[in-house]
Formats: sequence, structure tokens, C-alpha cells
Amino acid sequence: MKPVHPIVAALKQAREDRGWTQAELARRLWKTPEAVAFFENSPGSRKLASVEEVAALFGMRLALVPVVDDGVDLDALADDMILPACRLVPAVHDEDPDEVANIIGAMGVMELRALAVVLASLVPADDPALGLFTQWREDGPGKAAGRRRLMLSEVAAWEQGKREAS
Repeated sequence: MKPVHPIVAALKQAREDRGWTQAELARRLWKTPEAVAFFENSPGSRKLASVEEVAALFGMRLALVPVVDDGVDLDALADDMILPACRLVPAVHDEDPDEVANIIGAMGVMELRALAVVLASLVPADDPALGLFTQWREDGPGKAAGRRRLMLSEVAAWEQGKREAS
């Protein structure tokens, strides 16, 4: 028999930590206690929407997190990404796809992650694009596209203001 998925086990633990019975959780979800018992105890897959619904009730949300190799020194990796970041910024600004591809083409996920950290540190505090790095991670499902459109309009307005001021 397959064991219960670790995410489902964590949600069951969250229910128990709150002192809620399966019946209480069922009432809050507008489900039957039997449905909650099946959700918590049956091996196999669950609908993603159901898992998200239960997680949201406990103030949680699902997220995909890159796996970090325990042997990777992220600080050293970020230091190694300063030069590529300094090359990448003007290449992106000049809209030079060949140079951008040349810089990031051979990078793996960990290098790209470190590069993102370095690039985020280069964004001036008054630049509305800073919100891209600080607020995006707080978005729930389905909000990324709206956030992206909002950020593009805010950045365009900020750049227009800078052009008019100079």
C-alpha cells in the first residue's frame, strides 16, 4: 500500500496542531467528514485544487522550490555571478539577443538563481521593478500574469518620468 503523500501528511499535521477534528475541517471546507478522512488517509493522488484549498485554510500555499545541492556555496556562486551580471545588464538594455544567449546559455539552474540574486541587488530602491523581486513571491496562483502587466506599466511610467526629467 502506498503511503500518504508528505504534503497531505503536513496538512493533516496542521489540522491537528490547530486542535481541529476532521469534522471541524470538513465544516470549514463545506465537505463531509468522510471526504476529509479520505483526503487525509488514502494513498494515491489528490486534485491539486483540493490540496490548495486545504493549504489556504491553514494560511499556506504550494510553491515550487529549486532543490539546492548541499555542496553548493550560494554566496560564492553569487560572487561568481557579478561579472556575468555586469555583462548581462547592458546586453539586455541593448536588446542584443546573441550576447544575452552567450552569457546565460551555458548556465545551470543554480547559476541562474545566483545571477537573479545579483541582478536584484543592482536594482535601485526607487525603481518600481524592485517590486518584481520583492512582491512576486507573495503572489498566489493566477496572479503572476496580472502582476507582470502591472509591473510593465509601472516601469514604463517610471522610465517616461526619468526621460522627461532629463
